[in-house]
Order: sequence, then C-alpha cells, then structure tokens
Amino acid sequence: MKVIKKLKSIGFQSMILSSLDFAYTYLLYKKYNFDKWHLSAPKYSRTYRDVIITTVNQNQNLKNCVEIGCGLGHIIGHIKADKTYGIDLCSKVIEAATFYYRKRRHLSFLSGGFETLRDLPEDDIDALILPNIIFDYDANRIYETVSNLYQYKPFKMFIFDSYRQSPDFFEQLKDCFGDISYYDDGGDGDRRIFVLSLEEFSLVTKEEVVLSE
Repeated sequence: MKVIKKLKSIGFQSMILSSLDFAYTYLLYKKYNFDKWHLSAPKYSRTYRDVIITTVNQNQNLKNCVEIGCGLGHIIGHIKADKTYGIDLCSKVIEAATFYYRKRRHLSFLSGGFETLRDLPEDDIDALILPNIIFDYDANRIYETVSNLYQYKPFKMFIFDSYRQSPDFFEQLKDCFGDISYYDDGGDGDRRIFVLSLEEFSLVTKEEVVLSE
C-alpha cells in the first residue's frame, strides 16, 4: 500500500529515478558515514522539495540563496541564483553533498548552524530556506526563530514548511509578518510550504507581538 501511495504521489518516472538515487546515495553513505536517516528520502521521492524549488525559482535575478538544514542538498542544489549556500550541522553529510553537487560551481556547502549566516560574505540574503526544522512550531516560536536568524544576516524572503494547516495558524502568521503566502506540498500530503516576504521586516521584542493561543 505504501508503494502504491508513493507511486500516485510522485509518478512512475520519479519512482524509478528515486530508486536509482537511493542506490547512489547508499554508496555515498558507505563512503562518508553520514546519518543513515538521509537514505529515507532520496532525491526524487518528496514532492515538497519541488514546490520549494519552483517557488524560489519564480523570483528572477536572485543574487543569492541559502538553505539551512540542507542535508544532501536536494533543494539548494536546484536553486537558480548567482550564488547559493547549503548549511548543515552534520559535517559528514556536507562532505557528501559537496561531492554530489561538485559540478555546481556557484554552490558552496558549509558545516554549521544558524550562526554560520554571519560568516557569509554577502551583506544580505535574497532568499533563506529552512525545511524540516520548524515544521511543528507555533506562530510565536516561528517569529522568534525568524528574528534570531535576521540578527545574524538580514534576508528578504523566508521559506519554510509546516504541518500546521489550520486557518488560525495562518492568521497568526499574518499578524506577525503581514505579507505571507502558502502552497500545498505537491502530493506528499503532510505539510504546507509558507513564504514570507520580509522586505520591510523590523525586529521587535516578543512582548510586542500578541497572539491568541
């Protein structure tokens, strides 16, 4: 049943490509010894990645884009920008991602966390992607996370995924950020992709944002 459901979600071609990529990723796993859970989501197996890639690439003339929590780089490796960065806490998966996308001359992979943004040479970031990290956060906690990230390096657009799909959650995000849009995950059926426009975002303290629980 799981195989049939996945086949309906991503299609036959992506299913075949995903199987081939799993075999290749397994070889990388044996070579670099990164966390085994990365094998559970081969390159073509999750539709939400395609939604994020398409959404970001709709913005023409991106100077730069950063993904934090990039894993093997299957999102940031397909973003069209003059310069792209993939950041992950796991140095071993960063080594594997660097090898996987070695032909992407405009793409750099860095080992680290949120604070790594400070080390980037750019003054600001056009688009910051944060997948699979804050997917269960409420609006208040998302606001705190965005504020913390913004202090490391200003960014104009913030893209994240969330399992929370209630109208109240969306309204609370609007109260925090104003300009916000969201997209279905393309077939995975477990999340939405949210896009925040932060062109005029200004940092305020948590006490200044009042949200209903």
